[in-house]
Amino acid sequence: MSKTCHLSLVCGTLGAGKTTLLTRLFTQKPDSENWAVIVNEFGALGIDGAILQKHTSIEVKEIPGGCVCCSALPELQNTLQELLDSKRYQRIFIEPTGLSEVDTLVDLIRRFTLQTDTSNIQLDNVICLMAADEIKADTWQQNLSWQNLANMADILIFNKIDLCSSQQRKQLQQLAEKIYPPKRQLLFTEQARVPLDMMNNQYTPNTQWLLITQQPFKASPMLRRSHELNTNNIDIQMPQHPLLLDCQMQSANKTISIGWRFDQNAVFDWQMLQTVFEQFSDDTADKNLLRMKGVFRVGRPWMLFQWRNQQLSRKIIAYRNDSRIEVLVDECTENAARQLAIQLYKNLLNCLKPA
Repeated sequence: MSKTCHLSLVCGTLGAGKTTLLTRLFTQKPDSENWAVIVNEFGALGIDGAILQKHTSIEVKEIPGGCVCCSALPELQNTLQELLDSKRYQRIFIEPTGLSEVDTLVDLIRRFTLQTDTSNIQLDNVICLMAADEIKADTWQQNLSWQNLANMADILIFNKIDLCSSQQRKQLQQLAEKIYPPKRQLLFTEQARVPLDMMNNQYTPNTQWLLITQQPFKASPMLRRSHELNTNNIDIQMPQHPLLLDCQMQSANKTISIGWRFDQNAVFDWQMLQTVFEQFSDDTADKNLLRMKGVFRVGRPWMLFQWRNQQLSRKIIAYRNDSRIEVLVDECTENAARQLAIQLYKNLLNCLKPA
């Protein structure tokens, strides 16, 4: 058996279907693996834990009567440590209350793993469920908790899509196109029907955006408009850096996209980043800069930077995965784009704080 214990958070809005999702996943557990779930409910009388207890092959630990982000944190740490010390489990799920602050919980878990034997635990996924029939495009911008859930998710699931009208579905798809950073998986489901394989990085059948409405599971046409364009990858070599995960350059309809991803341990100076954004926008004024957008870890908080329509904005964001930036330049040659990319990359490295 694998010595690594894979940890997944299953969070979401109240009544979105978190317990139903866990039930679906538990029926797909490989016989060769041992799983456990830590269920946190705000009330003293646990309901979800009792429902999940019927899966006798799953170890269920309940933490009722408080939120694991604050008052029940010590009990979460002790319960998680107990499960890890047993060295029996290949996968552990944590289902926090629908009232939890997920970004705070992720920070707490990461600090916990730093204080523990990190060789046997890995935070794999943050799975967030939202009730599709409750989401309205006109109120999305005013609902910070919805935005935080979408920001935090590696896997974002709009459940109860069968309760939506055709117009609501269309609005949700349009909203999904604008979510940044892009999710590893984006699913629309009925009754939380999801395949276990969605939790693997390999589960990307020709697209990172999936529409799932019923079994059997099928990939939908791609939702992002950019994928409808004739996109070509451009070779680009960046100076090596241990915190750089990926660099990509693409062209589509005379527009060039340049993007970088940095390890989650990379910490940036936000004031230096702001200067870089401002300077880069000035330097590319004659090169039809369309947009710059990035999320960066700037200490304990993370920050979203956006430059569009000659305006630069920044705000705190709940996202906690990796630092990344994307730049779109129109009517630019490949050679000119490469030069811009290398210069911007060097400037970004200068914004990194010492480890």
